Amino acid sequence: MSRIGFSCGACKYLRRRYIEGCIFAPYFYNEAGNIDFEVIHKVFGSKNPFNLLSHLPVKDRNEAVTTMIYEAQARIQDPTYGCVSEILILQQQDFVDSYANLQHVQNQIPPETNPILELDPSIAGDIDELGPVVFGRHQH
Repeated sequence: MSRIGFSCGACKYLRRRYIEGCIFAPYFYNEAGNIDFEVIHKVFGSKNPFNLLSHLPVKDRNEAVTTMIYEAQARIQDPTYGCVSEILILQQQDFVDSYANLQHVQNQIPPETNPILELDPSIAGDIDELGPVVFGRHQH
């Protein structure tokens, strides 16, 4: 936590004197806090994080700050999609992996006992319709 009389990273970035009970102090109390708050401020400003934190129970604030930092970093790298591009890439990879595992398991079953004689080949084409996911810094 921030010591009384010393500005937290948010107060330093905003160039204001430390106010006892600063809502940002517990989360931006060191040099990394200054950098983290700068990232958040670039994307969300200072009023939006303040309002969010002030309406949350104290026990949930640390997770909210971590989430804001992650989303702000993602928005800076990919202004259009932010962290959604990461989610899409993970979902696409999960689908491809699951489909490959299903084919592998199906190939292990003897044809005479296999209840599914052939996978519907159009399933594999569904993911290909999207084309390669190319958002921000990702190119797979």
